[in-house]
This record gives sequence, C-alpha cells and structure tokens, in this order.
Amino acid sequence: MRLRIALPIAILAFPGSAAANPSFQGVLQLTGVRGDNLAVSDAGDGTGVPPEDMNFRISPGLNISYERPRHVHLVSTSLNLNLFPQRDEATSLSTRLNWNGQITPSKRSELTMGASVVYGRTNLFNVETESTTVTLDDLGQAGGSYLNAGLTEVLFHELSPTWRGMQAATLQRFILMSDAGDTTTDVLEGRLGADRTWKRDAAGLDLRLGHSKTNRPTGSEPGRIISGLVGRWRHVFEANWMARGEAGTQIVMRTDGEQLAFKPFAGAGAYYYREAGGGAELTYFHSTEPNVFLGEVQQVDRLRLRLGLPLGATGLSFATSAGYQRGRTILADGNMAEGVNVFIADAALSWRGSEYMTVALRYQLYNREADDETGAPSYVRNVFMVSVAARYPSDMGAELRYPALLRMVGQGQPGSEGAQR
Repeated sequence: MRLRIALPIAILAFPGSAAANPSFQGVLQLTGVRGDNLAVSDAGDGTGVPPEDMNFRISPGLNISYERPRHVHLVSTSLNLNLFPQRDEATSLSTRLNWNGQITPSKRSELTMGASVVYGRTNLFNVETESTTVTLDDLGQAGGSYLNAGLTEVLFHELSPTWRGMQAATLQRFILMSDAGDTTTDVLEGRLGADRTWKRDAAGLDLRLGHSKTNRPTGSEPGRIISGLVGRWRHVFEANWMARGEAGTQIVMRTDGEQLAFKPFAGAGAYYYREAGGGAELTYFHSTEPNVFLGEVQQVDRLRLRLGLPLGATGLSFATSAGYQRGRTILADGNMAEGVNVFIADAALSWRGSEYMTVALRYQLYNREADDETGAPSYVRNVFMVSVAARYPSDMGAELRYPALLRMVGQGQPGSEGAQR
C-alpha cells in the first residue's frame, strides 16, 4: 500500500472572498500516550508480554493561507518531538511540509495541486491523524527512518453541461534508510477519464497507468507497470447521501516485458455528509498497488468504516473508525505470497473549550497478523491518549472545502481510493 502523501489530491474548493495578504496561524499540540508496542514492531521482549511504553509528543506548527479570486493556497508545516522516557533510543524528531492549492483557470475548469515532504520513522505510533482519518498502512519494517516526497495534480474540465473530463498525475519518491543502505522507490501514476452526469447520477470510465521502481542496497530491480481500465458510477439518494461503485481490470507487468498478473479491480462506498460537521463513510476496495515501505507490488483488500458526530451544542464531538486490510505481495514469477492482515479500531471524544483550544481523549487498537510463511512480525498495540491542541488565530483567512454533495456527483472526487491516496 502506498503511503499517503499527506495531501488529499481530490479536494476541491470554492474560491471565497479575496484576501490581499497571506494569513498566518500558529498551532501547538501536546500529547501524552500510554500503551504497548509504541516503538517496536515485534511481539514484545521475548516473554510473550508486549512492553508497555509511554510517549510524549510536542508538535508546534505553522499554517499559511493565501487567497485570490482564481486561486487558493494553503501551506502547513510541523515539527514533532517524540519523547520516550522509558526508551531513549526511540526518542526522535519528525517533520512535514505540505502545500495544497486550488486554481480556477476558467469558468469550466478546476485544477487542484499538492506537494509534500515528510520525514519520520516507520515503527513509531502515529498520533497526528484524527480518528476519522486513521490509515491502514502496513509499514512492513521495524525501526527505519524514511523520507517521502510527493507531487499531485488533478484537472477537471466541463466539456458540456453533462460531460466532464478529468486528468490526474502523481509523482512520489520514498527513501527508507537503514544501516545496510538506503532503499529508494519511485512511483509515477496517471489517470485520464470522462464522466456523464444526470440529475442524481454520474457514470464514467478511467484509463489508469502507473510505474514503480525500487533500488535496494543489493541492486536495482525491474520496474513494475500497473495498467487498468475502470468503470465508475455514483448516485445521490437524498441531500446528504451518496453511493459509488467501481469495477474494472488491472494488468501487472515488469519493464523487461514479462507479464506478472491479470487482476480484477473493484470498489464500493457509501457516504453521508452533514453540513454542520460530521458524517459517515463505508468503503471497500480490491486493487493492485505499490507498497513503498516494502518496495513491492501488492494485491490489497481494504474495508473501512468512519463516523464523526457533533454532540449537540456542548462543544463535544465523537469520532471513530475501524478497518481491515489484507495485503499479498505479487512475486517475481507472478505467484502470490502469503499475506499480512491489519485491523484498526479507533475512537476519540473531543471538547472544544474555546475557539482557540481543543482537548481530546482517544483509544486505538492496532492488530497486525502476518502469515507464518512471510517471516514478517505480528503484534498488537493498545494505546490510550490525551491531547491538547491550541491555535491562534482560530480561523484561517482561506480554506479548501469539499463542494456540496450534489456538486460532487457532477464534478466529484476521483473515483478510486488509490487516487485519493
């Protein structure tokens, strides 16, 4: 599975009032974590009992927004100090820099672009995501630092009142660092598609092409090419309900000309949006995609449920997510390796005490089970967290927002979860 590149490339935005100058927002998050296997990826210390850990994270950051009549830009950066009082060797720094921009070249076109650079460690528990945005990444390796850089671009153009064209591209470089040498994986993906829209429905067809290549300390490997043809459908049932489905086929080949696999692609989802905040989402995908942590191409099944709910006018809100993923590597001879199963359940209760501060309590269960033949570690992680987040000023001068649901049917997000990552 690919690492999410921090920026959702499918976000569309409405240009708002023009701002003559950039707006700045300072943020600070303090998090205390108590749990097991926070900084390891094995079964524990050899006694069969997972080691209990404590972690304190100090995360200062800065957000910058700039808005003009035809474009909106958001830049965010953060520095994360991970402190492990019981494990000095796990104490580390991580950082990220994101840029997301939405440009309106004409009344009939919309361009979304993003870039990000992330530096971190693969085996540390990640407290940065909210409960409704927890990912199912199978990191695959313990203790390695990584550098991930990515560029994304999505262009929508209205060909007629009922037809819309779409073009998207993603470029990613992932470097996994170790004492034995660096492993570098480059991923390039592109999509070209068209949609026909009706009052509450949209149907379309996408041509997708991707290339990934991994260079290990032991030498370079042949690149992998994943091509696919996918049909898409979306339907709005009521004002806030939407469903979508996808079906198609993918072909995996090596750059030396050898075909590895011929795989089906399928996806389905149901979504509920609330204008006042919150919502629900249930999705399933079966696809073939690169896993940059492993430097391999995998066949992945992914099931995910997300829910966010404001609790009246109390300032309290509840968010939860649960997901299951099974990934199997496609071997050099085209056969399938044994798999790794990942299950996550996450829940959080947050309270916005003022427009400048939010306090949250959170729990996460992470269960990773690898088939014996893989030789990969299996472990369980139970984590309890409390965090305080402050921001000033409380609002940015500009922001990127999802369009209204009916507009999403006619001018919606790219249909594949792979594209959204």
